Amino acid sequence: MKPKIFIGSSREGLDIANAIHANLTRDAECTVWSNGVFQISGTTIYSLINALRNSDFGVFVFSPDDLTIMRGQQNPVVRDNVIFELGLFIGRLGVERCFFITPDHVADLRLPTDLMGIMPGQYEANRHDKNWLAATNPICMQIRAKLIELKSFQDAAVNTPPATATTMASSSGQEVKHDLSHDHAATDQHLGLEPHGKAYALTGNTHKHKEAIKQAGASWNKGLKKWIIRGSDKAKFERLIADVNDSTL
Repeated sequence: MKPKIFIGSSREGLDIANAIHANLTRDAECTVWSNGVFQISGTTIYSLINALRNSDFGVFVFSPDDLTIMRGQQNPVVRDNVIFELGLFIGRLGVERCFFITPDHVADLRLPTDLMGIMPGQYEANRHDKNWLAATNPICMQIRAKLIELKSFQDAAVNTPPATATTMASSSGQEVKHDLSHDHAATDQHLGLEPHGKAYALTGNTHKHKEAIKQAGASWNKGLKKWIIRGSDKAKFERLIADVNDSTL
């Protein structure tokens, strides 16, 4: 039996969602949110939960539909309901069975801090021919590999250990591995930075410098159990790290 995939998006991202459906239709039973998920006289949350119960995977298109201004900086953002749906699906299926896809040309797309350490899939958003099937094919190949590896959620063994890593590729085909381990014990007293998608994670003995890190603008990621900073703050934190490390010598 084919695994079942729910594909979510905003109305503006529907063309991409339908292209993902077309690319994966031979490998899975795909349902795009606009195709009969929300029934007349039914509530939205009930319809989503019902779709979740019948799904083995979730794919969500993060299109830059809105703008937000935070701390004086303007960034494109994803529609709130799409982020909510992703969180709902991760809560039941696990992060290894849920994928979010972003356009490859939007470098400053603002994401919730809890997602900043996870590398999204990407599609070619600036194709002049508007061939969204071709634009989404590379990431769909990566998703297809996950379908083969993980199979149906209902068929998964009850005692399967939690995933420690998930792998996704950008539209360039470069594979990126995201560490999901909860073991964040620092083996080095010195602070450092390691890339996490478009953001950075602080490494080392961060607990000792918690207040300084927080005041500088870092966000604590409960899932990764690490301090995450935005790419735009890298230079500021490099200076902070240099000062802190010098003081511990």
